[in-house]
Amino acid sequence: MSVKKKSKAIEKIITGLYSANHDEIMKSLKQIPSKGTHEVILPLLDLYNASSSIEVKQKISEIILQLKDEDCIEPLLDALKDKKYAEIKNFIISAFWNNNFDMGNHLNVLTKCAVEGDYLTALEALTVIENQDGPFDDEMLMDAIVTSREYISENKENEKTQLILSLNRVLENFELNQ
Repeated sequence: MSVKKKSKAIEKIITGLYSANHDEIMKSLKQIPSKGTHEVILPLLDLYNASSSIEVKQKISEIILQLKDEDCIEPLLDALKDKKYAEIKNFIISAFWNNNFDMGNHLNVLTKCAVEGDYLTALEALTVIENQDGPFDDEMLMDAIVTSREYISENKENEKTQLILSLNRVLENFELNQ
């Protein structure tokens, strides 16, 4: 498929995702596995946030959790940094784990999400971070360690603090093994 045709197909899919018609939305969702690109990630997350349809949310989950294309990492990271996706950060982070994406260059972003998010978000971030292989960028790794240490020193002992403590141990082990 030529670049121009691919671009038109993506535009048509994105337009369909923003449709008010359920059938049109489902038609667009069904096209994404074969014709979609990283360009559909943010519209998919917008639809996930806006939709009350269980069928639509399930289809989006299916798509997001089976991406496999590493070009999707950047739009997912952009979504993590955007407050409008705050309610679904754990879902976004789980996409990194389910797709086996290399997030070694983004430990600081994941750590920030862990300390700012709820328990489930912290758990998802810890799971992704634990399964990364080095070597890691020293500055990024130190930023992640400092973020986790600050959280631990500023928060009372609770379940999430225990998770962040585990996260900190993982990060410090990465540092030791560099």
